[in-house]
Amino acid sequence: MADFEILSRASAFLVKPTKTFPIRQFGGEDNGKGNAIAAHRNVHVVTACHVVAPWKFRKYYPDEWLQLLNEKNTHYTLEIRNEDGTFMTQSDCLPRFYMHPSRDLAVLHLEDEVSTMEVLLKIGMTVHEIDARELSKGDKMMFHGHEVLGEVGDDGADLRKPFPHTSIGVMVDRTEHQSFVRTTSPLTDGMCGGPIIAHNPLIFDGSRGQSTTFVQGTLNSNSMQSSRKKEFGQNSNPQSYSSSPSTAPTSLVCGMLEGIVPLNHPSAALQGLASIIEGSTIATFLSSIEMGTARALEGGDAQKHVANDKDPDKMDLEKVIRRFQDETDKTDSVT
Repeated sequence: MADFEILSRASAFLVKPTKTFPIRQFGGEDNGKGNAIAAHRNVHVVTACHVVAPWKFRKYYPDEWLQLLNEKNTHYTLEIRNEDGTFMTQSDCLPRFYMHPSRDLAVLHLEDEVSTMEVLLKIGMTVHEIDARELSKGDKMMFHGHEVLGEVGDDGADLRKPFPHTSIGVMVDRTEHQSFVRTTSPLTDGMCGGPIIAHNPLIFDGSRGQSTTFVQGTLNSNSMQSSRKKEFGQNSNPQSYSSSPSTAPTSLVCGMLEGIVPLNHPSAALQGLASIIEGSTIATFLSSIEMGTARALEGGDAQKHVANDKDPDKMDLEKVIRRFQDETDKTDSVT
């Protein structure tokens, strides 16, 4: 996308809704009653709002030029990468998102959901379910996301690349508005928006079985002057995707990383802690979207420009699957 650059990046995850729900297609045909035809959705894309709409978070992003941007000139794409950081595939999201009224939480949806999910499930993606139980002090959990490694070269070439990353944490405190988790080491910003999996002996103790592994992806928020990134899970038994959300492999998510308390925070007890949004809050917000009571922030201006400016290599889904199968065959022949 020659006219776009990355505005922000985040981890993210796919969530199976409690029921299918309609969302109007961008540029959809009119149904004869003045309303665009809506397509039923079977999956949510969940992430942190401060990377979807950074202009709304001046505390994080004080740059004045960001105030010139909004959802009208921002385009979102979902990019999947292997565990070694190599690119796998990229898919468009609809030019709209849902913003939680009080938490740093946003929800998007795939533009061509059926075709995209067929590819994502074949390369091992998981569609999660939400565990809405309240967490307690001492609860262990695993954070999934990405970290960006590399640097900008002397010639200006950007050699940075996102790599999958995980970290174990323990619930330590809760206030009226936030829940805090102490991780093995302070998390990086790339982990924001990533899923949190509740304690599972298979994850925390490899001696008791094979642990669950995760393939990472990125969601790019591309604006007329900028773009962003996201995260997902891998399943060892990919399944085919149909119109029913029940066909996708699932795992339980107990929360999402909202942010990291700065190491220079006045309270020493809070320094470096992970601030999380618990599953119950996520589940309630997703329900409001499915019931049609949540209002979406509509974009679309950037979509008109992106439509004729897609990288054919990234958007060719059949080519992605063939490449993935070839890599798998090579690995099997070596082992």
